[in-house]
Amino acid sequence: GAEHATMPSQDGIRQLIVQMIADRPLAGTLGANITTNASACSLKKGKLISVHSPVDLHVYDQNNQHLGLGANGAIEEQIPGAQYEDIGANKFVFVPEDAGQTYTVKLVATATGTFSLNVVTLDAGEVQQNVHYIDIPITPKSTGQMMIEEHSADAVLQFDQLGNGQSVPLQASAVLTGVQDADLTPPSTTISVSGV
Repeated sequence: GAEHATMPSQDGIRQLIVQMIADRPLAGTLGANITTNASACSLKKGKLISVHSPVDLHVYDQNNQHLGLGANGAIEEQIPGAQYEDIGANKFVFVPEDAGQTYTVKLVATATGTFSLNVVTLDAGEVQQNVHYIDIPITPKSTGQMMIEEHSADAVLQFDQLGNGQSVPLQASAVLTGVQDADLTPPSTTISVSGV
């Protein structure tokens, strides 16, 4: 298997992407490093946490091991089994929940604007819950903190918008079950008019 960060350079990945973009059949073209079997995925049981916009994302485990950008700007992945991705203003982390771990998620704003936070609970690679915090206003001094553990609801973020030490609980914008999260069918409306 390949680590997520090195996937684009793995044998066969670029060719597969070209085939997908060209809408060509994929049968028989999956290389040794590619599978359609979700059970082979390393993101089996845990939390997939992402922030979108000018916010830094840090995770600490119960042993104070860090996942996120270090003071020197380098990625620190000190938590066993955890992964970190930084794609511009979007940060993604996966933390495992297979041995009763507890995590502290810390958010640090880097500019004025808004941010969104998603916390997805995975079990056997399947989405069990997806918690959304959407378009939360921030200043460059805003901070947030959330405790994550195996059966946590992840629906309350302690948020300090002004950076003055006055945190307030911020309720999630939406909490979706795995079935609701997988529903991608747009709603349809039908209007019927009768009479003369």
